[in-house]
Amino acid sequence: MKTSYSTAIALAISTLIAGHVFAADADVGKTRAQVQAELVQARATGDVTAPDQLSIDYTGRTGAKMNEVFPARYAAVAPVSTKTRADVIAEMAEAKRTGNVMASSQVAIDFGSTTAAKLNEIFPSRYPAVASAPAKTRAEVRTELAEAQRTGDIPADNLESLVYAGVPGQKLKDVHPTQYPVKARAVAATQVVASAY
Repeated sequence: MKTSYSTAIALAISTLIAGHVFAADADVGKTRAQVQAELVQARATGDVTAPDQLSIDYTGRTGAKMNEVFPARYAAVAPVSTKTRADVIAEMAEAKRTGNVMASSQVAIDFGSTTAAKLNEIFPSRYPAVASAPAKTRAEVRTELAEAQRTGDIPADNLESLVYAGVPGQKLKDVHPTQYPVKARAVAATQVVASAY
C-alpha cells in the first residue's frame, strides 16, 4: 500500500514537471514583453477563443474566435495582395481621374456633405459619370428593409453603439443582441420544423 502511494506521488510530480518543461519549450526565445504584445494584438483583432456559450449562441458550435462571433467589431484581416506596384499606381491614377477617392473631412463638411464622402459625390460635375448597377424595384427594396429591420441588420446610432457596444458603427443586432433573432437559433428552428413534416 505504501509503495503504490509513493509511486503515485512520484508519477504525479514527474508528470507535473514534464508538463512545465514542454510548455516552456513551446515559447523558447520569446520574452515576456513579446508574449504580452501578441496577446494584446490577438485581443485587438479578435483572434481569441470566445466563451463556449457565446460561441454556441452565435455560431452554433464551440471554439469560435471572437472575430467569428462578432465580425463587425473587428477589422477584417487584409488578404495578401498579389498586385504589383505598377498595378496599384494605375488603379490610383484611375481613381483620381474618376474622383473615386475620399475627400478630406474639411472639404466634405465645407461643401455640405458627410465626413465620409468621395470627391465625385461632392463635385459630380468635375468627374465623369459612374455607370450604375441595375436598380431594384420598390417592392424589393421594401422587402429588404423590412428584413433588415426585423433582424437588426441596420446601423445603430453612433452614440448608442458607443454606449452599449463600446465601438461606434455597430449594427442594431450587435448593440442589442437580445432584441433580434440569432441566425443559429433561426436555422435550428427551421430544421426542427422541417423534420416534423
